[in-house]
Amino acid sequence: MAGNDTSPALADNTDASLSATLMDECPFPIFRTLEDGSVLSPNKAACEAEGLLSKNHKKLLAKPQKLAEKAFSTGETVIADFKSGDKIFNLYFDPMPSEGYVNVYGRDVTRIR
Repeated sequence: MAGNDTSPALADNTDASLSATLMDECPFPIFRTLEDGSVLSPNKAACEAEGLLSKNHKKLLAKPQKLAEKAFSTGETVIADFKSGDKIFNLYFDPMPSEGYVNVYGRDVTRIR
């Protein structure tokens, strides 16, 4: 039956497309970083945040890199406020030691600071 393909490959492709769309629509920075500061899969908000990523969006800048290093070394989530232009983000550096990266999630807290 054409149009009713529910194969796992189609579902995976649809899930991946939806995830990518949601990431880019999210107004808060989201990405992964490796121990050397390399950045994986930054969303649009992460790329636009001042002082967070290098100009080519492939590396963390010094201040966020120190927070990521702390998460790597302790194995615990590090939470810190981060000023980016006229916004303040609460950044969560959530380590995944067995995977070799840290997930970084931001939340705009400008109005409550």
